[in-house]
Amino acid sequence: MDTNEFKKPINLISLFLAILGILVGIYFYHSSKQYRDICYQVDHIASKIYDSKNTTSNLHLIDKDSLPIIEDVYYIRGKIWNSGNLSIPSSDVRVPLKIELKSCKRILDFKIEKQYEDSTQCFQLKEIGSNALEINWRYFDPNNGFSYQIIYLGEENVDFSLKGKILNISNFKEIDPNSKHSLWYTIISLILVFLFGFFSDNIFPSIFGAKSKLHLIWRVVLVAVIGILISIVFQYFIPKFSQITIPF
Repeated sequence: MDTNEFKKPINLISLFLAILGILVGIYFYHSSKQYRDICYQVDHIASKIYDSKNTTSNLHLIDKDSLPIIEDVYYIRGKIWNSGNLSIPSSDVRVPLKIELKSCKRILDFKIEKQYEDSTQCFQLKEIGSNALEINWRYFDPNNGFSYQIIYLGEENVDFSLKGKILNISNFKEIDPNSKHSLWYTIISLILVFLFGFFSDNIFPSIFGAKSKLHLIWRVVLVAVIGILISIVFQYFIPKFSQITIPF
């Protein structure tokens, strides 16, 4: 192999463009895959809305059956959505989807706060036990779903689970709304760009020659091109494969 041919600027640019083309091809292959998926997000640390130990005798709380509530009451919120790119018809439900709060003693109240992006999905919550809710829908389209709230008796750290069986969906993914992945991608990409610029002082003189008039021009161009490529990879392509974002 003739290393001198490899070191020519036009060949280096062709190599970088080829790598970029491969990355773009991988991304579009991934984005064109047809699949169904369900993700959810929940507040694991609930908000206390009734403190039974710090309540005066002048205040009484009763449930829908007019029974007095003598324990702490908590409130949680969350979201459930279709993170795939195919709709999930109700006919694909093998075992109904349900929310279960194992650590709670009893669900007092619940509701769907908002449906996204329109009301045609017709999501519904139905109580099927003292600590479980069944989820039903007419349509469950991609990037669509709903937010919910649940008021319950129990503990602050609720044991939340989403269960059921849907055709071609093996499990349901929990998404952390406070994920810091995007920050780490930014830091890594900046470090790589800095390192490339630092070592280019030794790389480019050996390729173009220390006295070449084009040395500085090609150096700036190639550092800029490679820096942009690195930023694209770490800010766009890699997160697409490893991270799911909440669509609403």
